Amino acid sequence: NNFLKTLLDFDKNHFVLYKFLNEFANFEKGIPKFGIKTQASKFISKLKLDTAVYSDITNKNFQNQKGLLIYGVNHNAFIEPIILFSLLNQKNIKLILFRMYFFLGKNLQKFALPVAARNYSIHKGFRLRDKIDLSQRFRKYESLKDEEIIKINEGSIKKAAKTLEAGGIVVIFPGGAGDELKKWGFGISRIILNIKKEKRDDVSLLPVYFSGMGFKRMTVRVIKSYKNMKRKILSFVVN
Repeated sequence: NNFLKTLLDFDKNHFVLYKFLNEFANFEKGIPKFGIKTQASKFISKLKLDTAVYSDITNKNFQNQKGLLIYGVNHNAFIEPIILFSLLNQKNIKLILFRMYFFLGKNLQKFALPVAARNYSIHKGFRLRDKIDLSQRFRKYESLKDEEIIKINEGSIKKAAKTLEAGGIVVIFPGGAGDELKKWGFGISRIILNIKKEKRDDVSLLPVYFSGMGFKRMTVRVIKSYKNMKRKILSFVVN
């Protein structure tokens, strides 16, 4: 497509989307060799992010804790899951994420459990957003039926429960790409209900809140980072 190629060439010269996506591709490609924690650490170091972590899960270090269900209270800076990957030492980690992102790479898929909202397949006539929003175009391309969505979601929920039963880690952002003021889904309760009763006491629930971040701030940081502009180290807190 010549038009898209022209946009891509323009972006290479004047903007940063191509460079950012290329960096993400390198992050994903290096997972088998270096591990997801190392790759995630490299990714956020490019942005000069400095993390301070506070956790009070029964005085245990969540970075080594087993059977941990982590839910992100806010998710408006688009990079929070990668930050969590850079902090966790466990090997068996699963991230529940929007189905479109499941196809970002086969190496990332090993850590991902895809889900889709029930209105995923609903088309509301012509809307400009549907034409320019990649996620909307992806939904239209897939054209999944409700029964297919339910099957996909149930499969991911059950895999999440199995991961926790085995002492693994599951990360979920129930508010989606927003904050704690948004309406939450029922993902957390559905995961817990799928865990065997005798195993539930072995699972710890950890709420995580990111402060010092935000969509606008992170967007500016990405632009400065890939335009090689001078920037200070940005400190943020994971509570």
